[in-house]
Amino acid sequence: MSEYGGIDISVSGIIDRLRDELDKVKEQLSQEIMKNVELEKKIGELKIYRNLWKEGNQQKKSQIRDLTQQLNNVKANISEFFSILDAEEESGDGNIFHPVRINSCRTTESVRISEIFKQLKQYLK
Repeated sequence: MSEYGGIDISVSGIIDRLRDELDKVKEQLSQEIMKNVELEKKIGELKIYRNLWKEGNQQKKSQIRDLTQQLNNVKANISEFFSILDAEEESGDGNIFHPVRINSCRTTESVRISEIFKQLKQYLK
């Protein structure tokens, strides 16, 4: 007991408890800093992945534009090809004929060619 009637508290005991509390706070702070560092690292990785995803999407969009342009060119060429094949003229004696023809001396090839033309015309519709 102290002369004031209270409990005798040594200053060194208070200092030791304060040091212990300070050490605990330092440890907690160190753990929080490590968590923040890990979170920042993960955020950085996510940003990298996001940028890669965006770049990949841009490349895909560019490829789709290119392929669409190529498809439109092919369609235009097929359409032009059929306009040439479907052209009709009238002979001097009044008969209508197709001046441009694709022929084969092989009957099976002629049938295959005819089927391909039908499919191509359907494709253009």
